[in-house]
Amino acid sequence: MSDERAFQQIPSVPSHTSPPDDGITYAQIDRVWFRVVVGDYTGADLRRYAVPSIPVDHDLWRINPLGQRDVKVADDEVIYLRNSGQRFFSTPRFINA
Repeated sequence: MSDERAFQQIPSVPSHTSPPDDGITYAQIDRVWFRVVVGDYTGADLRRYAVPSIPVDHDLWRINPLGQRDVKVADDEVIYLRNSGQRFFSTPRFINA
């Protein structure tokens, strides 16, 4: 989804998040919360919508619940943002290189 209005930065997630069927969900990228239009987004979209945007020398990761390993998100990977509270973070691509 390429519409810049799809992601709106918000100070925090409301304690009563909207159900997914209203077309809005919430996601966090690098500790910043966003109100998001439910839909498909690529890793490149998430990088661009982050505030500040995630540079090319960083990797984007999706946090998995229940202690499972976090998963690196490729730029061309499609993520369906539907469930409130999905979280992502970025790290330098090469640490101590």
